[in-house]
Amino acid sequence: MTELKSREISVLKIAFTQNDYDRFAKLSGDDNPIHCDPVFAAKTRFKKTVAHGMMLYSFISRVLNARLPGPGVIHYGQEMMFQAPTVTGTIVDFRLEVLEADKDKATIATNVVLPDGKFACQGMAKVYLPDWSGGFPGVDSAMKADFNKECESYKGIKIGQAEIIKSVYTEKDIAEYVDLIGDDNPLFTDDSYARKMGFAGRIVPAPLMAGIFSWIYGTKLPGRGANWMKQKMHIAAPAYLNQELTTKVEVERLRPDKDLVNLAGRITNEKGDILSQAKSLIYIKDLEINN
Repeated sequence: MTELKSREISVLKIAFTQNDYDRFAKLSGDDNPIHCDPVFAAKTRFKKTVAHGMMLYSFISRVLNARLPGPGVIHYGQEMMFQAPTVTGTIVDFRLEVLEADKDKATIATNVVLPDGKFACQGMAKVYLPDWSGGFPGVDSAMKADFNKECESYKGIKIGQAEIIKSVYTEKDIAEYVDLIGDDNPLFTDDSYARKMGFAGRIVPAPLMAGIFSWIYGTKLPGRGANWMKQKMHIAAPAYLNQELTTKVEVERLRPDKDLVNLAGRITNEKGDILSQAKSLIYIKDLEINN
């Protein structure tokens, strides 16, 4: 079992191109115009296209899987707060730091820093260390939808409104993810390793599961032009390649005074087992219908 020392730090620097955004949009289904349409983005407060929040999550996953803790890590929880946009061509610095760890698991700060030292994103990952064979932690009861009806409707969005989509990730999708992100954790690239660790086969990377939520938020509910502010994700059980996934997102709370929407989401398999849960805060001032 790998053991980590607290305060250990790993760093990755990278600048994203429009082609990177376009490839991630095709892979995730999230072609929100704030990522893919420079003309639309120029009319928003960002002025240029910006990175998908789940693209940043993907590169956080790359560092977790490649360098800290290393190959074979099981990523079961991620919190992210997006504080400033990551615009096209800006060099961002991925800084990961171990906050606490024992022989089985760790909590790791996952921050993305801009050239001026400000945070593009602050976050925290929860992982099981390489060689952990106990699987995922199961459903988190605190992540179920909790509806606040202080405001029933705003900008055509209603409390309890839901969006459901079905999707499948294939071997081709995993190959594209690995090529684009550089994240080649053996849990989703090596069947024999995944089986050795107690899984039925290769599993879907956590950022691709999160990408389904991004797809809904950015294109369906709230819709095109939506901007992710906060995200908490919990992986309860593995999703496998070629498995049909059903993702449901529901509106929990509307905050007209700040143009904010709270949403709860979950992903289930064909049996109805909950695989992933999410809580998100979305800024909706730049929705396409208002521009």
